[in-house]
Amino acid sequence: MKIFCIFLVYPTQVDDEFGEKTVSILLDGEESEMVFIDHPTSEMSVENSLSTYEPHGCVVVYSVVARSSFRCAEETINYLWRENVIRDKAVILVGNKADLARSRVITTQEGKALAAARDAKFIETSSGIQHNVDELLVGILKQ
Repeated sequence: MKIFCIFLVYPTQVDDEFGEKTVSILLDGEESEMVFIDHPTSEMSVENSLSTYEPHGCVVVYSVVARSSFRCAEETINYLWRENVIRDKAVILVGNKADLARSRVITTQEGKALAAARDAKFIETSSGIQHNVDELLVGILKQ
């Protein structure tokens, strides 16, 4: 059983709960355990989180319905790129809430462009309807 620590980065919301969450995933006949270290950037800086937890990868999450969320993700991805974290660890930019098409303010192309410019992977998800969530988890493991 492999254990991966993944650090989630996102702007905080009033109703967000954070902490550590463990997920078991079966991929190619091998069970892996992933520990998600879930801290909003307002609670702990990216720099402190990286040095405290030493994660195997970083998942930078923004909401496709909030421009401020995307700006925070952009700052985080730029930091990870400047500090060469992207060269050494899996980094995935995630546009969440993709099911809210009428409220969308960040296009898929904007997310893809940011990820490509910083050598990160990109996916859009909707945790509310479980769209692309399994694909994200498998992508993290494959990275």
